[in-house]
Amino acid sequence: MLGFSSQPTALMAATMDTVINVCRDGAIVDLDVEFPTHKGKKLLDSDNPYREAREAREARLAAEEAAEVLAANAEEAVEATL
Repeated sequence: MLGFSSQPTALMAATMDTVINVCRDGAIVDLDVEFPTHKGKKLLDSDNPYREAREAREARLAAEEAAEVLAANAEEAVEATL
């Protein structure tokens, strides 16, 4: 469960499957459940100021993972020739 004001909601909603807003006014509690669609998440993420940094980090991690796989495959190929 996350708790935050309405401003970060748009940034966080782009990464969540379900958003539940809880508002309390005295003894009355109001729940508002939202299920952002893929198109909605894409729209919310389009102006996310952290998107570029996240995409760069994801690309770097993918490149590191690919390099590890290539190194493991090369090592297996060398062992197979021995």
